[in-house]
Amino acid sequence: MSELNYDCQISKRVQEICSLRPSEANSLSRIQHDLYASDRVTTDRFVGNAGRLLEQGGRAWILTCRKSVTGYASILPTPGLPGLYEMDGFIAPAFHRQGLATYLLRTIINELAGSDVRQLYHPLSSTESPAARFLTALGFYAEHEEQVLALDALEKLPPARITLGYALRTLARDEAIDRFRRHYDVVFAGLPWYQPYDSDQEVAADLAGAGDLLFLDHGRQAVGFLWLRWPDLDVAEIEPVGVLPQYQGRGFGRQIMLAGLNMAAQQGGRKVMVGVWSQNAAALALYERLGFRETTRKLFVAYDLTLPEMRLKDE
Repeated sequence: MSELNYDCQISKRVQEICSLRPSEANSLSRIQHDLYASDRVTTDRFVGNAGRLLEQGGRAWILTCRKSVTGYASILPTPGLPGLYEMDGFIAPAFHRQGLATYLLRTIINELAGSDVRQLYHPLSSTESPAARFLTALGFYAEHEEQVLALDALEKLPPARITLGYALRTLARDEAIDRFRRHYDVVFAGLPWYQPYDSDQEVAADLAGAGDLLFLDHGRQAVGFLWLRWPDLDVAEIEPVGVLPQYQGRGFGRQIMLAGLNMAAQQGGRKVMVGVWSQNAAALALYERLGFRETTRKLFVAYDLTLPEMRLKDE
C-alpha cells in the first residue's frame, strides 16, 4: 500500500453479500452510474447483481482510499471452462490516473496465485479504448475476437426446404437436453470456441422450453441441432447451432438455420441475433449469405496466471 502514498485497503466483505454495508453499496452504485450513465444502476440493483455473482461462484473486491469507496472488481467463472474467469471492475472518476487500478489489479492477481483461477479475461469494444491500453500495458494479450450479427425483416425469409428423407423435430424436455449435450460435444469438442456443459442441469437452467431445441435427423441418425433463445420479447438469439462432422459441407447448416429463423418469425420475432468468433470463417460466410450483418465486435483480452508475477507500473 505504501507504493501509492495513500491509506488504501482492499476488502472482500462483498464476498458475503449480507456484510456489504449500505454506505459501500450506495457509493459503488453511484460510481457505476457515473461511469455508465446510459445504464442506471440503483443500490438495490447493484446489491442484487453482486449477490448473483457470488451465487455463481464469482468473487469481488472493494477498494477504499482516504476512507472513501473508490473502486470495485469482480471475477465470474465461465460455465464449462474450468479456471477461466471473466473480470470486470471500475475506479471512481475522481481517482483516475492515480495508479489505483493498477494497485487493485495487481493485488487481486497476487491473491489468486495458486488458486483454481488459471486465466482472467475481459471484453473490449475497441483496441484504442483507455481500458484496452491499460490492460495491455499490464500484460493482457488479445485472446480472440467475437462478432455479433443481426437479421431483421424476417417476413422476407424464404421457407426452410429440408432435403427429402430428412426431418426436423423437437423432443420431450429430458430427451432433448440429453441429446443436445451429446451432439454438442461431438460437433464442438476440440475447437477453440468449445465451451462444454458440465451437466444436464446446466442446460436445463438455460432452456426456457423443450421446443426451443430443434433437431435435424436422417432416419435415426442425428444431423444437426439449433437452440433458439429469447433475450427479449421480439428479439431472438440462435446459440448454438451445429452440424455433425459427417454431414458438414452439404448445405444442412443453411437448412437448419432457415428453419430456426422461420420458427423465430412465427413466434413473433422481429430480429434474430447470432454471435460468432471472427476466426470461424465458415459460420460467418453462412450467416452473411442468409442476410446477417455485423452490429458489434468485441476483442477479448486475457491474462494467464501462470505468467510471472505482475509488476506494478510507475504512474
